[in-house]
Amino acid sequence: MLGRTIDLGHGRRAVTIGYSIAAAILVLRAASLGSPWLAITANALGALATPLFIPGIGRHCTTWPKPRPATLRFNMVTEGGWDIGSFAGFLTAAAFYASGWSLSVCILQGLPAVAAGHMASAALFGRTERLAQVPIAPIGSTSVGAP
Repeated sequence: MLGRTIDLGHGRRAVTIGYSIAAAILVLRAASLGSPWLAITANALGALATPLFIPGIGRHCTTWPKPRPATLRFNMVTEGGWDIGSFAGFLTAAAFYASGWSLSVCILQGLPAVAAGHMASAALFGRTERLAQVPIAPIGSTSVGAP
């Protein structure tokens, strides 16, 4: 659904829709702590969040490495950055919870990350079009593990 929107040249709109829904689901999860039915609904809707904002990220993750001489290394570093950021967020939430903050506040700490992800993804859509015009080296010329 949003992948087609990106392909038609409306990437920023698709990113805004995806991240807005992710933020709404995050707020719903934080509000659901006293209600089992609301918690079930929030977690079921949470399964929709990732497929809605991943197309915007996926486009950059597949376009950016192409002109790089070491595509595998570039992808490994970006994956490591994602993992380190996730770990830092989990550790921060655990520290807040251990110091007495409510679980709702700990869940809402994800909102700045959602906002940062939206701003970064939306800002990259103009750059991605310029990157797509860079000639791509043939397979095996300068990539990692080339003979």
